Amino acid sequence: MALALAAAIGGMVAGAWSLRVVVVLSVVPQVLCVLVALRVREPRVHDPLESNVLVHLGSAVRGIRRHPVLRRMTLVSALRYSSESAAQLSPVFVAGLWLLWALGLWRAFGHGVAFVGFRVSGWVIGRVGAARTLLFGELFDNVANFVALVKPTVFSPVLLGSPAYGMSTIAQQTLLQREFTDRERATMGSLASLLGSVLYALVALGAGLVADRWGIVPALLAIQAVVLIALPLAWWVHAHASSLPAGAGTVTG
Repeated sequence: MALALAAAIGGMVAGAWSLRVVVVLSVVPQVLCVLVALRVREPRVHDPLESNVLVHLGSAVRGIRRHPVLRRMTLVSALRYSSESAAQLSPVFVAGLWLLWALGLWRAFGHGVAFVGFRVSGWVIGRVGAARTLLFGELFDNVANFVALVKPTVFSPVLLGSPAYGMSTIAQQTLLQREFTDRERATMGSLASLLGSVLYALVALGAGLVADRWGIVPALLAIQAVVLIALPLAWWVHAHASSLPAGAGTVTG
């Protein structure tokens, strides 16, 4: 919700003054975050740590590699994260359809829809299961994005992005946390984030090159083509998740 409010305010400030003022104001919450972080206490360690960090890291890598569901879910997580590179390019596409001051409203709408998705995700996952929620959420987002990009209209910005992002993200985290081992949970999560960051960098670089050569729409379509790889992986997880109880281990946002 804070992102939605900030996006709406940022759009109005940019329209009334300039983007420079928006950038200057954006520094304020970052400074506040640093001040709050200085007050955060280190959590108490309940069990002794591994004496050898490399041994612990190797154990986490082997655990991901040998577990078929966890391996595929780690790839799904990385691919979904790499798709966020589209968020850096999509304002260029929307600016060709909407006025500058409306860009903030577009961002606010997207964050608002994500907020609703996060709020209802527990209810949805509890009834249809995390794997099915992730699969159909990804399918819906891919179809909506392709429709918005292939035939751009004034309504395309409403479809562009990830309307089911909130529910898909909670379903993804539910499946990951369900498969992580207790002893290596944090390390496995860090490895998934690392892979996502690497893919994000590669996809963002490639999309930028495509945008420079062929335009913004081909660049966004290229990102969407990469995200499509996650669909068969999510389908495999869905097909093999029938033995798992619906909603078990749900992570709420």
